[in-house]
Amino acid sequence: MVQMNRQNRKSGRSWKTFIGVLIILLLVIQYGTYVNGFKDYKAPMTETDAKEVVKQTGYVHIQECFIGLRMGMGHTSWIIKREIGKLISLLEWKDHDSVGKRNQSASNELQVIGVGFGRTGTYSLKMALDKLGYPTLHTQHLYEIGEILDMWVEKIFKPAVDKEELQLGNPEEIFDLITSYGFKATVDLPAALYFEQLCVKYPNAKFILTTKDNSEVWFDSFNSMSKSIELGTNVGALFLHHVNQLAIYLRWMTAIVNKNEKILQVPVGTPLPNNEKEKAIASYEEHNRRVKEIIPSERLLEYKIEQGWTPLCEFLNIGNSECPTDPFPRSNSATSLRAQAVSATLFWVFSCIFVLYILFMKVLPSVVLKRRRPFSEQRHLNREKQKE
Repeated sequence: MVQMNRQNRKSGRSWKTFIGVLIILLLVIQYGTYVNGFKDYKAPMTETDAKEVVKQTGYVHIQECFIGLRMGMGHTSWIIKREIGKLISLLEWKDHDSVGKRNQSASNELQVIGVGFGRTGTYSLKMALDKLGYPTLHTQHLYEIGEILDMWVEKIFKPAVDKEELQLGNPEEIFDLITSYGFKATVDLPAALYFEQLCVKYPNAKFILTTKDNSEVWFDSFNSMSKSIELGTNVGALFLHHVNQLAIYLRWMTAIVNKNEKILQVPVGTPLPNNEKEKAIASYEEHNRRVKEIIPSERLLEYKIEQGWTPLCEFLNIGNSECPTDPFPRSNSATSLRAQAVSATLFWVFSCIFVLYILFMKVLPSVVLKRRRPFSEQRHLNREKQKE
């Protein structure tokens, strides 16, 4: 009984430690959001200004932290469960909750194509299109469909990395595969880079170019994103095939945006060089200019997420009665992304620690006790005989 009470107390302390670390993590992220909020004020800040910053950033960013933590842990737990399922071959895994497995009778054309660079509100757009009836593939969920990710890697990313050349390749087969899974829309890189081919391949599709207020704002967000996900990707790539593929994509994408083929030479698992601001901004601006030049104006919507539902519904010919009235989805902010990247890494670490804890504190002691029990019983019998 005494031993059980000690084990319960140890278990309670372990959970308290975990919760304490989580609270500290939230406080650190929240502190960063306050600092970013104060940076936006160019003039000397009064006490009233400071209170307004805290009011505006506080509750919103705490909510975004929790969203990011939940998404990060969700991604990691999904990958862990998938790997366990593959090992024990007991569970049947579906590739995508909202779309399902390949469907040969599915529509073979994309209807909406997001051609904005990453960090321009592409995930919010994905959520909005899903709600409007267009199942949408975003790069953040690319790993959930192994067949599509495998084809991207084998057809596009890996050849460029192997040759150490900045090349886009021909993704026509990939988009055929994407539509075979029931997707009606795509957003984010890498798909957005192929707007010229997609404009010809899908003559009835509509294109949405998401943008930021200015190029500086976009670069700050892009730079924060790439640094946030790099650590977790490099760590996970050493153990998991899916994460290794995403690490290859990250090198390809960063090299394309920065117009620097040397990034392709960086081995998976090692840090990437810093983003080159001038080159990255030049890529962003050149991409947006080319999109507006190539795609006919009647098929293109230049869009900022802050504009909400109205211009999006009008562009997609959705009537007022069918256009949503609830708040436009907002997700994947810089704060949420930082929390997501950190929680994904920590969740993986804590999962390993938990497994080791169960193994060494629960399983092995019980095995040792079982092996020692016969010797203890024999010793007890010998003592009884000696007393007699």
